[in-house]
Amino acid sequence: MRSLQYLVLAILLCAALAVAGCTSSTANPPPVTATAISLPSIALDRSDLPDGYVLTMSKVKTDRDVSPLAQSLGWQAGYVVEYTKSAAPGTVVLHSLAGYKESSMPDVIDYIYRADRTCSDLEYFDIAVTGIGDDSRAFIGHLPNQSQIPVVTTVPAAKPLSDVAVSMEGTNTVTCGQGYLEIIFAKGNVLEVIRFSGPVIEDKEAIAIAQKAYAKIP
Repeated sequence: MRSLQYLVLAILLCAALAVAGCTSSTANPPPVTATAISLPSIALDRSDLPDGYVLTMSKVKTDRDVSPLAQSLGWQAGYVVEYTKSAAPGTVVLHSLAGYKESSMPDVIDYIYRADRTCSDLEYFDIAVTGIGDDSRAFIGHLPNQSQIPVVTTVPAAKPLSDVAVSMEGTNTVTCGQGYLEIIFAKGNVLEVIRFSGPVIEDKEAIAIAQKAYAKIP
C-alpha cells in the first residue's frame, strides 16, 4: 500500500513540474538584454533627437540576425532603431545596440571601424568626438567632388587596428551612392553604432546625439 502511495505522489509531482515548465516558457520570454541592461530602454528615443525626426523602424535582433563572426566574439543581444527627418534633406539616423563580452569589445570596435569603410565610391576621414569613451571611433564617408559641410572638430590620426581586426577584414566593396557619418562607442559590455546618412550631414548635431546615447548607458 505504501509503495502505491509513493507511486501516486511521484506521478502527481511529475505532472505539476511539466505544467510549470510549459507555463514559464511561454509566458516569460527572455528579455532583450546585455546582462542586466535592457537595450531598448537605452536606445535613442524621439526626445533625444532634434525636431523633425520620426520613428521609421525598430527591431529586436536574435542570433539568427548576426553572423557567426559576431557570435564567436561573444554577441549576447541586439536591438536597432531608425529615425528619419521628415523634411529635406531627409537625414536617416540608424542606431544599433548590441551586447558583447567586454573582453572582446576592442576587437569588435576595430572590426566595425574597418568593415564600415568599404564603400568604393566614398572617401573617408576620421573626426574627433569627445564624451563617448576612450575607445570610440568616428568618421565621415563622402562622395568625391560633392560638397560636404565643414567639419569643425580636429582630425586625429586613425587608431591602430588590432591583429584580430586586421585578420577579420573583408575584401568585398560596395557602392553606397551617398555619404554618411558613423560613430562607434562602447561602455562595459554594451556596443553602440550610430550612422547618419544623407546628402547633408550636420556633424555637430550628430556628435550631440551620440553623446546623449552614451550618457544613457548605466
